[in-house]
Amino acid sequence: AALKAFLPPKENRGLVLIDPPFEDKQEITLLVDALTDTWRRWPNGIYALWLPIKGEGNIRKFYRRLQETAIPKMLVAEFTIARQDNALLFCGCSLVLINPPYQIDTIFQSLLAYLQPCLAQDSQGGYQIYWLVP
Repeated sequence: AALKAFLPPKENRGLVLIDPPFEDKQEITLLVDALTDTWRRWPNGIYALWLPIKGEGNIRKFYRRLQETAIPKMLVAEFTIARQDNALLFCGCSLVLINPPYQIDTIFQSLLAYLQPCLAQDSQGGYQIYWLVP
């Protein structure tokens, strides 16, 4: 509802941070649909979607749904502090950026390389930065 109410802004520039609770199984569908609609109305906005990682399967499903939207320029930065083998336990987070700022991938690389050994709970944690859609 807020995406429809406030976007696009008068300045036509800005950042939208989306941090859903992900407590309802329908949230992935609702989020992807709302994001697709909003991006069509404001394609030059920067969108940041923060997502908890609770097992690997759910996050991959979400990424596939995002790829199907045909929205270009999606960068993913994933950061895990533990193994991803339990879908009920929080083991990390993901940030999906649509229309990311220039060279943010390089900045994330430096930041996450520093943070990962400081915060990791076991040797299975890690990070990766990649383009979901170039």
